Amino acid sequence: MDKASHEIHNVTHEVSSMAASFAAKIDTICTSLVERSWVVVPDFLDTESCRHLVADIQDLQSQGLMRPAGVGRGEQLQIAPEVRSDLIYWLDDTNLTPSQATAYQQLQALQLALNRTLFFGLRSLEAHLTLYKSAGAYAKHVDNFSGTSARFLSCIIYLSPDYHSADGGQLRLYQPATPTEVAAEVEPRGGTLACFLSAQVPHEVLTTNRERYSLTAWFRT
Repeated sequence: MDKASHEIHNVTHEVSSMAASFAAKIDTICTSLVERSWVVVPDFLDTESCRHLVADIQDLQSQGLMRPAGVGRGEQLQIAPEVRSDLIYWLDDTNLTPSQATAYQQLQALQLALNRTLFFGLRSLEAHLTLYKSAGAYAKHVDNFSGTSARFLSCIIYLSPDYHSADGGQLRLYQPATPTEVAAEVEPRGGTLACFLSAQVPHEVLTTNRERYSLTAWFRT
């Protein structure tokens, strides 16, 4: 085998391995969503993309474009830092940086797979970059309370490099059937995906002890 053929073989093998890895992640996501309405998948997004997205957030923050998130909808929308204290920047899918486009493509591939496998009928995706500063938190809530919006599936891709448990900011998920019972505490390690049904899974963000970065998205029906 000459050098060029060897390189083509290696690339083909790598692409096949990546496809198999993604397919395995999809199987895990589908099974868990059906069985318990939530799932956590490590290494959903590669480290390099995570680091670039953190740099995007830091750049937006330096420009004053990361804004306080609100609670409520429509005329009831208000800034309430005692409820949630994150800063956000809504993404425009027609004007994405390369790292944002990579994350979007991963999520769109997930959308297609879920529609094919579970027939969810997911039609659109909305997403924002998220920054919690130290001592930030988000009180317990449901993303789609009483079906008041078209949000069906909530997804969070964690971006923080070199995360340690002492850094705080874990995502606490509650059991859909018994919402006072904790189902899991998800550590926001870079590349990890947390995914759950928007109308069924109460959740909260525990107090952060350092800056915490993520991309938060919702699939709508």
